[in-house]
Amino acid sequence: MKKFNENNYFNLKQVIEKFEGEVSKEDILNYIKQEKIIGKKSKGNWYIKKSELKKLQDLIIRENVYFVKEQFIDLSSQDLNYQGRILDVGGGGEGVIGQLLGGNVVSIDIHKQEFEEAIESGDNKSLKIIMDAREMKFLDNSFDFVTAFFSLLYIPLEDLLAVFKEIDRVLKKGGIFHIWDLTIPKNVDKNKKIYGIKLKIKLNEKTIETGYGVKWNSERNIKTYIDLGKTVNFDILSKDQDKNIFKIKFKKLKD
Repeated sequence: MKKFNENNYFNLKQVIEKFEGEVSKEDILNYIKQEKIIGKKSKGNWYIKKSELKKLQDLIIRENVYFVKEQFIDLSSQDLNYQGRILDVGGGGEGVIGQLLGGNVVSIDIHKQEFEEAIESGDNKSLKIIMDAREMKFLDNSFDFVTAFFSLLYIPLEDLLAVFKEIDRVLKKGGIFHIWDLTIPKNVDKNKKIYGIKLKIKLNEKTIETGYGVKWNSERNIKTYIDLGKTVNFDILSKDQDKNIFKIKFKKLKD
């Protein structure tokens, strides 16, 4: 981040990382040229004012995202009375699990900006660590529970097995791995680059309105994760799905 006249600006690389590659450098420069967003050029490099990022997000959504029907998730009514140490994989953004379960949560995310957003959203109690889920730095058998709330969809398919193996390693015997995620079908609209969903999430007395979207270049569904769970010898405690979202609760069978 860079300051111009006391205002915070992101360089284009930071903007692209923030939006998980959903927008390209060429897209951003075209938006600036078309005066859809305001950019600043300094020493040959372009920067975007922090306050312009919401406008950029709206542009990306309007022009590139195929949204399925909005859904409601009531986490306050689900079986989440976890007593013990909880690892939340991809816990940035809204910090949903951190907001719900507080100080028992250790959240990991690969992007610092995601944690900054989580704090702004109300996740002020979880321990936040910048870490790659494919190569965690925790000791074996460190956690009683692992959660992944609409975060696995951002991990490339070819990396998911490595993530599952790491979750298996850091989870205690008999520990629970709880997944919520989005079914991604075959791309049926070549004009849309991103597949997404808008959610209303009830956290006890609070309701969060948010959305999740990912590059629409591969398919994945509940079977994708069930097969990965079987590969690392997780037992399926429960599974539930509808047309667009699903959840799975695994149990670790052995050390």
